[in-house]
Amino acid sequence: RIAGYKCFYIPNVTIYHRRATSTSRAPEDLKVKLKYGFNKNRIATLFKNYELFTLFQSLPVVFLLYIAIGAFEIFYKRLLKFGLTRYQALGWFFINLPSLLNKRSRSQKIRVLSDKEAIIPYLTKGKMLTGFLNFVQSKKW
Repeated sequence: RIAGYKCFYIPNVTIYHRRATSTSRAPEDLKVKLKYGFNKNRIATLFKNYELFTLFQSLPVVFLLYIAIGAFEIFYKRLLKFGLTRYQALGWFFINLPSLLNKRSRSQKIRVLSDKEAIIPYLTKGKMLTGFLNFVQSKKW
């Protein structure tokens, strides 16, 4: 979207996604690797694609959440391997910062929309925010 490609919002479309269906029976080591990949890719995507102002607002929050959720998974849920993936992803980010800076530079050069134009409309349409709030309130996490 930041490169100018069009994305469409179609309110009457329903998409069903069964989370972890393919990995529910996978060995724990594979699940840990997938969680690590997901965590590091989230940070890399934010870093490469957000404008500097948005990045300064969101990246510290993401880092703090990773630290807190990692501790929660380790000490409360007793899921050491899963909790450590948060810290490993943060370590990966700092080790790979030079490469990520290069990728960020390339990504920002093709930008034609601001974050406000590209991201905010999808967060304020109501559906995504409502879905997130419903998930948080369901306490299924």
